[in-house]
Amino acid sequence: MFYTSLVPLYKIFNTNDIDLINLNKTPLNLQHNVVCASELLYCSNFLKQLGFKEIVFKLYKNFGITLKLSYGSFLKGMVKE
Repeated sequence: MFYTSLVPLYKIFNTNDIDLINLNKTPLNLQHNVVCASELLYCSNFLKQLGFKEIVFKLYKNFGITLKLSYGSFLKGMVKE
């Protein structure tokens, strides 16, 4: 059933190389990468899209700070004195 729903997309974009991802169920870093680096092809609800982006940016900002601190500590531990 899932693949039959993709058939119209294959015809519209003239390619079989189409990936659909439920971003609500993906890791935060993937959500952030998709929101920042991808091209939006269709949006049925602009307000929901903005709300999702806002949540991702807020969470990623906090996650990014923690990640940088963790990587910084990790890299310092890797350096031999």
